[in-house]
Amino acid sequence: MTENIVQVASQHVTNVQDINKNLVEKTLCTHCLANLSQAKSRLLVETIHDMNNSRQELADLSTDLAKHAKRAEDQRQVIKRQRQRLEEQNTALEFDRELLELKVAERTEAFEKLAHYDSLTNLPNRFLFNDRLKHALQPVSA
Repeated sequence: MTENIVQVASQHVTNVQDINKNLVEKTLCTHCLANLSQAKSRLLVETIHDMNNSRQELADLSTDLAKHAKRAEDQRQVIKRQRQRLEEQNTALEFDRELLELKVAERTEAFEKLAHYDSLTNLPNRFLFNDRLKHALQPVSA
């Protein structure tokens, strides 16, 4: 019977040791899982923080882009108005140039008439006479 008690006690000690071993393994495993969970939580928080920063940077960039686009559109409108004004001015200048060319042609014709005809009698003057005489005599002398 003593042998039986020793054997039962030995069996009981072995069972308790196995239970303790299992508890230690489970405790270590739980600690490892807790540490892993903390590391994952930190990484998740960092990722969320980085994403929030990136989202804010994107919002800032989007705002800047919208401002640049607005400025570009404003400049396009200014250029369009200036182009229209320049085209209007060019049209006016073209009209003035054509008018001046007509006036120059009229005045040139008037000056040539004054140079060759008497203004009072409208008869050919001596300059025209000499010019015509010179042209008339040219084929003979040539």
